[in-house]
Amino acid sequence: MPKPRTARTNADAGFTLVELLIYMAFAVIVLTLVGGMLISTLTAEKRITARSEATTSGQLVSQSVHSGVRNSLKMELTSSHSGSYQFLVAETVTGAVTAGPECEAWYFTEDDDGAVYFKRDTAKIFDPAVSGDLQGWMLMAHGVAAGDSDGAVFTARVSSATPPTPASGVGLSINLPLGFGLGVTVSSGLGGTSIASGADTIDLALAVAAGQNSDPVQIESTTIRRVTSSEPKLCF
Repeated sequence: MPKPRTARTNADAGFTLVELLIYMAFAVIVLTLVGGMLISTLTAEKRITARSEATTSGQLVSQSVHSGVRNSLKMELTSSHSGSYQFLVAETVTGAVTAGPECEAWYFTEDDDGAVYFKRDTAKIFDPAVSGDLQGWMLMAHGVAAGDSDGAVFTARVSSATPPTPASGVGLSINLPLGFGLGVTVSSGLGGTSIASGADTIDLALAVAAGQNSDPVQIESTTIRRVTSSEPKLCF
């Protein structure tokens, strides 16, 4: 009588189809979780990098304006009535004995997605909105918008009892009182622009874009002119 066959365990036996499906489902779940964490990490890193770059650009503009205005003999702010551009120019001096005055200028434009440019020269710097020339200008920040309700990046005003100087330009001059008997002379120029002269203080308020789905970085500062020893003669 033949003996019945007994089941033998084979060490080389493979997985069943059900086991493979279960393992594949587990692998998909693990990879999905890991991929989601990786994407979240990269997104957060990109957002942090964008905010850091926006903050650096905004602080660069603020520090440049602070340095130039504090050491200026005179400054003048030209603004379009629509707020689409502003041109701030200052005649600055250094502490060196042999060093002469220089012209420093900052130009904000809503073009190029909002940008602030800077230029320094030993000769008069002309308004780029008039000349249409940005050659020699350095881009300091892009993605810039006005940071205050008035729609202005730069605001000129008087903070001391020093009488304002007469305004330059063509048009009607008016004196805008700012309280305590102080004011800044504003000349309404051609082409829908106004020129503010005689101010000793610049308020800076700008918002720098920090990428999509992220609030812009707000930069605000106030700078007071401190140099009054000699008359400006180079930049105006």
